[in-house]
Amino acid sequence: MADLLHTELPAKTLVVAIDPGKVANRVWLTSGERGLICEPISLPVLREGVDELERLIASSGVEGRPIIGLEATGSLHTAWATELEYRFPGSLRLFAPSETQAARSQLGSRRIKTDDRDCAALVWLLRQGAGRPAGDGTLDALRAARLARDLERHRSLQTDIVLAEDQLAELLPQTDGQVLTTLPGVACVRAAGFAAHSLPIARFPTPDHLFSATGLAPATYRSATLRRRGRISRQGLPEHRDALMSIAWGLAQHGHSFAERDRELRARGMQPIQARVALARHACRLAYALLRSQQPFDEARYRRTRHRRGR
Repeated sequence: MADLLHTELPAKTLVVAIDPGKVANRVWLTSGERGLICEPISLPVLREGVDELERLIASSGVEGRPIIGLEATGSLHTAWATELEYRFPGSLRLFAPSETQAARSQLGSRRIKTDDRDCAALVWLLRQGAGRPAGDGTLDALRAARLARDLERHRSLQTDIVLAEDQLAELLPQTDGQVLTTLPGVACVRAAGFAAHSLPIARFPTPDHLFSATGLAPATYRSATLRRRGRISRQGLPEHRDALMSIAWGLAQHGHSFAERDRELRARGMQPIQARVALARHACRLAYALLRSQQPFDEARYRRTRHRRGR
């Protein structure tokens, strides 16, 4: 059918014009010899509409493969274009709305837009061999090029991430933050993220001071007669909060004691984020103790200490 592009169609060729809509598509079946094969018809955009169009083409009495014109309007035409190209390979021609409008101008009805006038314009264009094949690959090529660029950026970002992790793995052992990697579920990245904002640990007299610095501690309002605790204060750096929350998540996933505590908190009716903040407070105390003592984490010792304190 490629030889019919940009050349006038033979009069015996069945020409099908389709103006897509949201609920129904307007369809004309014509030939140069017979004019309208049947009355213009509106077919549903669902599969049964394509089934009916296929039946109409088969019963048209016109031999040979049809030439089908479809206006490419947003995404309205996509489903039918895909199905028609599958059922009538090489027969489909696509037209931009601007092409249909220009054809209406040639036919003297530029300012009057109706579905039937658009179909008449499509028939006029198809008879001259206009339109682009649905399977010409232009759109697919553009999408493939865009995906290739996205993939290249993704790979570049992954390379940068690996490089940054390698640098952290080299620098972290030179700091007191290395001890945090002995916590379950806390590797180099999480340990470095929290240590970067917490060291030197001597800046914080107590674990509560460190926890408050992350901004996860509840904000407190005080007056002469009132003392009220609200939501987290969010003071300090967001990166510090994120680092501590990340450590709490790792401990909840891989540390037996923290996993049990997480289940206990949720059993009390806490929402997941509330439970995570509560776990972050315990994680902060634990991280503070490790940074001060520089002793690696011991699960058995931690459990004994926790039960002794009744926590």
